[in-house]
Amino acid sequence: MSLAPEEIYVRVKRQNQTYFIPCAPDDKIRVVKEKIEQALKVSEKDDGVTADHMRLLMPPPKSTVLEDDQALTHYEIKNDTELHVVFQISENLWETVAVESMDIASSAAPS
Repeated sequence: MSLAPEEIYVRVKRQNQTYFIPCAPDDKIRVVKEKIEQALKVSEKDDGVTADHMRLLMPPPKSTVLEDDQALTHYEIKNDTELHVVFQISENLWETVAVESMDIASSAAPS
């Protein structure tokens, strides 16, 4: 699948799941969260979580919480940038970032 001009994909990770979200560089973070919400609805991982109950973060070491009213370009997010998403657990409590990494080299190596 080829990208439309000015279209990028961001990799959004949560636990052991990765979502490839098509975006425009000038999309606001809120729009990206709404796209994640739609991706969750069509996947088997629909927990009924809405964009209002998500936080997008840059991966460590920055771990910056991305603000809804800022564009991807504000954070210098380009094609294939990895972001992390966490869900709100209660009014003032959010999940911790728990992303499983996969070491392809060691998992593909013969025993």
